[in-house]
Amino acid sequence: MKLRTIIISILIVLFALCSMGQSGYGVDEMSKPKPSMPTGKFQADFWFDLTKLVSYGQPIVEEREDGNYMIFPALFGDSFIIMNFADGSTLQAEIMNRIAAGGAVMKIVEADPNTGIPIHGVYRVELTWDMYTEAGQLLFTGAGLIPERHYYFNKDGVPVKIEDVKPATAEGAGIGPYEGHTIVLGEIYMSMEMRDNKPFLHGTWKGGEIR
Repeated sequence: MKLRTIIISILIVLFALCSMGQSGYGVDEMSKPKPSMPTGKFQADFWFDLTKLVSYGQPIVEEREDGNYMIFPALFGDSFIIMNFADGSTLQAEIMNRIAAGGAVMKIVEADPNTGIPIHGVYRVELTWDMYTEAGQLLFTGAGLIPERHYYFNKDGVPVKIEDVKPATAEGAGIGPYEGHTIVLGEIYMSMEMRDNKPFLHGTWKGGEIR
């Protein structure tokens, strides 16, 4: 009986090993360390779909000593980024951007004299963000500042030109595979461009680093 039990046990182990080999998870592959996520210096391209910006209310106009300002409600938007590292690695990720109520303010520089609709505004915003892999794994959580973004509108109040005069900045702390790392996104200049017949903000990030 003991011999039969030993033979059955051997056959079970051999069957398991064969199955693992057929499914692509052999003993050698299981023992191999998984490749680490890329770190170091990088440059990146970033796109934000303006048609998917979610607003939790309507902006209000506030009169101050130096002019009129639009105070925005809470805002939420999804964007994506392609990061190209100095060692040749590439990381594609999604970024969830969150702006608290009052965190985005636009000074109205020029308005239509007949309708009052803004023609030119200077936008400043403080925001928080999370970065995820395309599979939904959280990588970083952080905060950012857009110090001076100029908006130009048509007569219907639709943006026709957006450009950063001063660079935006952002920094985040690593989560999960990046636990213990910090990401610095460097200087970010963004402008509006059409992509797939939709208005996007396109940003070029230089001087980025995961350390």
